[in-house]
Amino acid sequence: MPRIRRLGLLGAILAMLIATGCGGSGSSSGEVDKNAALRAAWTVGITTLDPHMQSSEIIADRFGLFGLYDRLFTVKKDGSLGPMLVRDWRYAPDGRSLSMTLREDASFADGTALDAEVVRANLERARTLDSPVVKGRMSVVEAIEVTGEYALTVRLKQDSSTLPYALAEISGMIPKLFQQGNPAVQADGTTPYRVESFTPGEKLVLVRARDDYWDPNAWQIGRIEHSQIADFNAMVNAVRGGQIDISQFQPNQVASLENARKLQVIPVPTSQGFDIALNYDKAPLNDVRVRQAINYALDRKAIVDVFYPGSVAKYQYYREGMAGYDPQLENTYAYDPVKARALLADAGYPNGLDIGNVLVDTSTLPGVIDVVREQLGEVGITLRSEAVEVMRSFQRWPRGDDAARILSVAGGTSPVVGAQENWRTKTRNAAATTPEFERLFLAAARNTQTPAEAQAAARAVNRYVVEQAWRAPLVWQNAMWAVSDRIKGFSADIDFATTQGPYDWRYLTLTK
Repeated sequence: MPRIRRLGLLGAILAMLIATGCGGSGSSSGEVDKNAALRAAWTVGITTLDPHMQSSEIIADRFGLFGLYDRLFTVKKDGSLGPMLVRDWRYAPDGRSLSMTLREDASFADGTALDAEVVRANLERARTLDSPVVKGRMSVVEAIEVTGEYALTVRLKQDSSTLPYALAEISGMIPKLFQQGNPAVQADGTTPYRVESFTPGEKLVLVRARDDYWDPNAWQIGRIEHSQIADFNAMVNAVRGGQIDISQFQPNQVASLENARKLQVIPVPTSQGFDIALNYDKAPLNDVRVRQAINYALDRKAIVDVFYPGSVAKYQYYREGMAGYDPQLENTYAYDPVKARALLADAGYPNGLDIGNVLVDTSTLPGVIDVVREQLGEVGITLRSEAVEVMRSFQRWPRGDDAARILSVAGGTSPVVGAQENWRTKTRNAAATTPEFERLFLAAARNTQTPAEAQAAARAVNRYVVEQAWRAPLVWQNAMWAVSDRIKGFSADIDFATTQGPYDWRYLTLTK
């Protein structure tokens, strides 16, 4: 999976950074301080430490779980798979099983070795636990067999490429305590960190507690503090005042950091963005013409210019440079209010219609819903909106009572993983998929196909959901990271940076 192409994009962002004056003056000694504390802030915090019970991969990844648990795999900066707790792996020729050999030097905090049996027990739990995300990600698994002290084979229900990517995130985290403790509030992973304190939804503090970690170059920071700061102004003040060392901002928020000393602003283009998810099982959105009319009514470029300067208008579900991207789908629903009105009239709504209630995740920038309401109103579409805290929105949306939801989404660590998360997970898609989608999805998931065949199959899935207008995509986000100049090693080349975001901080250091 190639990296995101950045030509023409970073120039605009660089100009913005120069205009805002961010970059920091740098006064640290340059000597690594292994006892230092890294303080991170996010708008949303996790409510449980149990990786298998998380409601969002991205929220879990960034709010501390990447530092608390190793995963079986990682996804490297170019989007390819890499080893972590798994040393090597291979698919059977028929694609119906995945054999994995574990590294033999990983252990839990109590000294217990991470072996095939504890991994098997965790994977069995992950695929059977009634969980918001992980059970669906593991649904391809049929059985798990231990074949040696550090070897196991996972039998699959069908030829599928999704499993290693799932095991690179929360599905592949190995919480030993689930068998003898409460993983919601306790943790015993294979990283050097232990939990000093955890306040669900608010704060997680990790401290480095061991020197026998299997990767001596990783996790050279003594303490990591993750805090939730839901209020944007409070977040800015905390960063400017030096209480927070690292945080992620939207492009239009960078100006608020103008002239902040000892601060770098680093742009990271990713396959994350914002969509309007449409409940196409619920009238009037069960008519594809209504959904297409909504798409044509949106002036995405105007929304990007106002709220996400330097980012990219989104028309499909894989970003340019990512596998599955189809150049022919760009501008499929270019702004055309005349066509939107014609589609509504053809659907039986010549005088417009009310689509119902729209949930607005609190991760959405203030004002976006007002512009969406105005643009839809110009073609006769009205709506009600309701701001809902992100974690509550994840719980409410699957019920299917609301018409739409503005939410943060990602293209996934692979095209198939992205399709799984976006369309086959109830927390992302309240409606049911179709037999045709399932056929296309299973074809794209095959691990026995050539790269060219995989690309064509991923594009077919992309094309289908665009044509069906199951969502109204808005923007591919270019996140702006405010980073203390004491932090070394942070860049757009960190693992996962081009897909989920640069949340794996295992090789960051802090200077004195």
